[in-house]
Amino acid sequence: MVKKMFENLGQKLLGDKRDQRQALRDAGFTDEADAVAWGRSIIGQPVETSAQFTDLRKLRQAKSELTLKTATFILNRIQLLDRPRQS
Repeated sequence: MVKKMFENLGQKLLGDKRDQRQALRDAGFTDEADAVAWGRSIIGQPVETSAQFTDLRKLRQAKSELTLKTATFILNRIQLLDRPRQS
């Protein structure tokens, strides 16, 4: 428990160089879909580029063990899935 806490602190201070899919699992998500569903439930509306910083803050406040890089990864996945599809 303590070791994991210090690893997370190191990643927050020195930069998170992990594969983000592994970082999601380390944060307790089963896969990307689980993280995206959780992120959507926290943000509550379609992600807009102008509100990205606010949305990142909401995600990290809801789950403090997320690094900035992992929260950004989740937010980018939400944006990707919310983008209208061209036919």
